[in-house]
Amino acid sequence: MTEMRELFFTTTCTTTLGVASAEVFRWAFHYLTIADSKRFGAVRHLHEFVHSAISAFILIVCAHEKGLLLWAGYKITFFAFTFVLLLVYFRIFSIHSPSPCHALEKHWMQIYKSGTVLSNNQVIKGTILNILSLYKMTLTYFRLGAASLLGQYVGLKLAIMWLKYCWNGWLTVHHETSLPILDECMVCLNTHTLAAVIVESLLTFVYLYSFEIIDKMLPPQNDAGKVFSAAITKNSIKGAIILIAMYLFMDITGAFANPFLALSLQRHCMSDFATSSAIIFVYGVGPFIATAIYLRLRQTDSAKAKASV
Repeated sequence: MTEMRELFFTTTCTTTLGVASAEVFRWAFHYLTIADSKRFGAVRHLHEFVHSAISAFILIVCAHEKGLLLWAGYKITFFAFTFVLLLVYFRIFSIHSPSPCHALEKHWMQIYKSGTVLSNNQVIKGTILNILSLYKMTLTYFRLGAASLLGQYVGLKLAIMWLKYCWNGWLTVHHETSLPILDECMVCLNTHTLAAVIVESLLTFVYLYSFEIIDKMLPPQNDAGKVFSAAITKNSIKGAIILIAMYLFMDITGAFANPFLALSLQRHCMSDFATSSAIIFVYGVGPFIATAIYLRLRQTDSAKAKASV
């Protein structure tokens, strides 16, 4: 019990220090550049890059720190710690989420319209038209989301550097003995590829759809006294949904529903073409398709609602 308390205390302090340091830097950068971001497009891209890097840094540091509790066998403590972190995530990731799917959500209308431009072409039809539309949408996604994607990559590198420094003799024995994990394959895919992509796709869609319902059922409060309690209630329900999914599917696919986190943790497993293809297909393509389906359905429902008015 003493060992568990020591690990929990140290992990909590290290996580808090990492999050606080990153958020202070985020605030300082935002304060110093907010005026220029409204006038210069390059600064807006820099904002997207820096905020994405900070969010990615926080996510990777927290994922590894709480992972120590799981690897040490303290599963209940791990889930409790995860729940608290989820409440923090809902607050600090509300605008800049560390996921490639965030750029798809943020720029969906522009991405979708770039693909529908070709639909008026009378010469190109059928399968070729669909392929060209998908190609155009993909190019638009990478053009609009490049700053965010690059920021996530840099955030990952900075987070690993931070963890290697902190874990190398500064903290508990668990931290020091777990140091090699940062450079080893962390296998999370423990089922058939097709079953795994179904799980990750469904989890992504369920999160998006259920969170939208929760937001509609519990809208923001105007009363200053109820703002905090309403936000905690709403985010606690969302967090409970994620914890249930993690409990059911964590040992099968990891229950990530986030391509960035999944690929970051398993980056050293991608040593050959077959394994790399499976991981990218399960954790990248699956959530992207689920997100696109959700966004298209939401777009259709919105159009129907406007038409009925």
